[in-house]
Amino acid sequence: MTKEDIQELNSISVAPLEDSPTEERISKGMGLFFKAALSNPRAVGACFPSSQRVSRVIAQQVKQEADQLVVEVGAGTGVVTQALVESGLTKENLLIIERDPKLANYLRKHFPQLRVIQGDAAELSRYVE
Repeated sequence: MTKEDIQELNSISVAPLEDSPTEERISKGMGLFFKAALSNPRAVGACFPSSQRVSRVIAQQVKQEADQLVVEVGAGTGVVTQALVESGLTKENLLIIERDPKLANYLRKHFPQLRVIQGDAAELSRYVE
């Protein structure tokens, strides 16, 4: 994580909420992320949620093909998910897996068009059948 990522994270977490659903969604998502991390640190795969900039770089690395399934494991607050959707990945080609029930429900609410599974990635073969 770079100094710019930390500054971006700090600006989001302390900035007053405007009338933008994106700002509100980011703030709520970060709160859920940190609650999940504090309640069960071993179950959370990252120390901090991904920044929007990092998420865009990740999404750019995904090579999209018509019949290829992309699985996002541990979608957390959906920042990478949003970047994948914005990059043009279709709902038919994207499967989201999130272990934490509250984060999975949050993802379902904010990405109702996507398949979000609350479960363990160790059971991936069961989900993609």
